[in-house]
Amino acid sequence: MQIPPRFILIDDEMYSNKISKTFIKKMFPDAEIVDFTSPLEALQYINTAYTTRPVSTAILLDINMPELNGWQVLEKLQALPLPVKDYISVYMLSSSIDPKDKQRAEDHPLIKGYIEKPLSREILQEIFVG
Repeated sequence: MQIPPRFILIDDEMYSNKISKTFIKKMFPDAEIVDFTSPLEALQYINTAYTTRPVSTAILLDINMPELNGWQVLEKLQALPLPVKDYISVYMLSSSIDPKDKQRAEDHPLIKGYIEKPLSREILQEIFVG
């Protein structure tokens, strides 16, 4: 996969977003990184930004969050118009080791991969550089 110019991090744990942001910035210094601890704010941003300026984007999405969980966020993303969905690649980034979550992620059409926390340089290398 080509390195996307934008990464969106959606995780209610600020520290997890900070770790992910650090690794992404070190590996891809030119990438734009937008992080959210509120899934609702992230969805609002996506709805607004992608109607005016869509760019290729990797979304790193946590599963267990209080406002909306990752699966509910995916339902909202799935409802976006097709041209918007063409710009996004979703990766579940979760501490869940539940095999059901992994299988559900593999079966979901928007999800490109399942990553166990924490994000690392090796994982970014494997996914985006090859």
